[in-house]
Amino acid sequence: MALIAVMSVTCVMAEKFVAVKKDGVNLREQPNTTSAVVGKATKGMTLILLGNSNGWSHVKDVVEGKEAYVSSALVTVLPEYSTPDAEQLVRMPDSEVGFENAQRGKTSETISLWRFWKQAPEGNVVMACLSEQYNDVSGRSQTFENYYRGVVKPYCIVLTETTDYEGNNAEKLETPIIIYQTSLDKSGIYVDGVFFMDQDSM
Repeated sequence: MALIAVMSVTCVMAEKFVAVKKDGVNLREQPNTTSAVVGKATKGMTLILLGNSNGWSHVKDVVEGKEAYVSSALVTVLPEYSTPDAEQLVRMPDSEVGFENAQRGKTSETISLWRFWKQAPEGNVVMACLSEQYNDVSGRSQTFENYYRGVVKPYCIVLTETTDYEGNNAEKLETPIIIYQTSLDKSGIYVDGVFFMDQDSM
């Protein structure tokens, strides 16, 4: 008697992602404009795409896993090859390379730079520094630095505390700072809807 072994093959579908294209986008409970607004999305926010139907995208928050609906016209599907990987944002502690945003006015400019590094080689605890340099037309320059601690998740970094330079004297933030890696525009990150370009790609 011949025995036939039947193998069960489980097909795992790769997750798809969308990035929000503008600030103040409504996340709704149901796929219609009269449904309750359950959240707001900022430009560059990454969401897991669960499905599309009648002009609406069914999405899931990458931080808390909450599901909602958003108009498909207000998001763009990220190519499969650009699946967000927040680990790529973390550099060596002594690296001066980060993510830069420059705001230039008529009489001054502000250059902001985010850097991220692991508190320890193992684990997911991440440290961050936001350095802001102010320059004006008179030649005066001031630099301020703020330090943070949080965790690196698969698709974003979530900062929950302020610290000093050495990671001490932690104080909890009222609202976590969430950093999304995205290819919506160019290589870089979004923080509260503001784009910071990866200096490695400049």
